[in-house]
Amino acid sequence: MRNIEMISIPVSNQEQAKQFYTDKLGFIVVFEGQTPDGGTWLQLGLPDDDTTITLGSGPMFAPAGSIKGLMLSTDDIEKDVEALRTKGVDVPDIQTFPHGKMTSLSDPDGNQWLIRETPKFNS
Repeated sequence: MRNIEMISIPVSNQEQAKQFYTDKLGFIVVFEGQTPDGGTWLQLGLPDDDTTITLGSGPMFAPAGSIKGLMLSTDDIEKDVEALRTKGVDVPDIQTFPHGKMTSLSDPDGNQWLIRETPKFNS
């Protein structure tokens, strides 16, 4: 094995989730197409990142809103939080820990994401 290719995010409304992830968080559509059972396979990713997410519901997904603790990394958490709040995303105040600055956000179903800026260490 060499990397994590995709993470499944369980959602109740795929189109609403797609809008949130693309319009609010900056994900891009990597693939969108019909599945053999008539559903839609929706795969999103962040620019310049090979790991993707798929948004969906059904037997291969956990219940909508059940994912907690997925982490997004950033080089400038203050800038990103300000941009998210401008787009209407509810983001708590940034907290500072020895392992970096962090905050969180939830998608429309309650799946929780953490945002982390790692500390800059002097070499």
